[in-house]
Amino acid sequence: DKRREAEKVMLETAGRRAQATETLDAIAEKVKTLAAENEELRKCAELERRKKILEWSLNEKEWKDAQSKLESLLGEKEEVEESVAELKATVDRKLAAIEKQATEVKNMEERLADEKSKQRMTQKDLSDARNEKYKTELELDAQKKSVTGMREDMELAKREKEDLERDIARLEGELKEGAGGANGGAAAAAAA
Repeated sequence: DKRREAEKVMLETAGRRAQATETLDAIAEKVKTLAAENEELRKCAELERRKKILEWSLNEKEWKDAQSKLESLLGEKEEVEESVAELKATVDRKLAAIEKQATEVKNMEERLADEKSKQRMTQKDLSDARNEKYKTELELDAQKKSVTGMREDMELAKREKEDLERDIARLEGELKEGAGGANGGAAAAAAA
C-alpha cells in the first residue's frame, strides 16, 4: 500500500517535472524570440536615426542651394534695374534732342515761309530748302525709330525685371518653408 502510494507520488512528481521542463523550454524559447525581436527593434531604431540625419542633411543642402539661387537672382535684379535706369536716361536724352530738332525744324519752316513771303525765291534756293527740310525730316524719322527701339528695349528689360521679382518671391517662399523644415529636422536629429 505504501509502495503504491510512493509509486503514485513518484509518477506525479515525474509528470510535474516533465511539465516544468516543458514550461522552462517554452520560456527559454520566448526569451530567445524576445531577444531577437529586441535586436531587430534596436536595428530599426538605428536605421530611423540615420534616416532622420539624412533628411536633415538634405533639407540643409536644399535650403543652402535655394539661398544661393536667391542671392544670384537678387544680383541679376540689381543689374537689370541699373540697365533699365541707363536705358531710360538714354531715351530721355534722345527725346529731348528730337524735341529740340523738331523745334528747330519748325522754326526753319517758319523762317522759310517768312522769307518766301518777303521775296521771291529762285528755283534753286527753293530746291535747296526742300532738300534741307527733307534731310532734316529723314534725320527726325531715323531718330524717332531709334527712340521706338529703345522704348521696346526698355519694355523688355521691365518684363525681365518683373520675371526676376516673381522668381525671387517664389524662392523666398521656398526658403521660408525650407527653413521651417530644416529647423524641425535638426530638432528631430538632436532628439534622436
